[in-house]
Amino acid sequence: MKTQNMTPTIYVAGPMRGKRFFNFPAFDSAKSELQMRGFRVVSPADLDRAIGFDPENLGSDYDWSDPSKCGFSMTAAIDRDVAALRKCDAIYMLRGWESSKGAIAEKALAEWMELTVLYQDVGDILQQALQSGLLP
Repeated sequence: MKTQNMTPTIYVAGPMRGKRFFNFPAFDSAKSELQMRGFRVVSPADLDRAIGFDPENLGSDYDWSDPSKCGFSMTAAIDRDVAALRKCDAIYMLRGWESSKGAIAEKALAEWMELTVLYQDVGDILQQALQSGLLP
């Protein structure tokens, strides 16, 4: 789904489980960078916060590999994240996405939907967006 004469919306994907604070700081940083470049951004970290899940409220000794220990539903998160991705124009892959089952699945879905795939590790985001046709 390419936007015509509108600001593209980018979904941020990357590793969460096994990362301290479920990697929310990396998602927040990517969101800020993309917004500064003029994009609308959908972040799973923000979607989690919207339902009251904030790993900042967990103890520093929390087991970051298992969000279900604090009542987090992976099934609900998957449904919500897929629905959010379906409304986007592109996906932005954070460093380390290759080791994340969720990010791999989100990338596959984005490719199936023929969305633009952008990478944190591949140079300037605006240049990638221009080369891919995401931006005119």
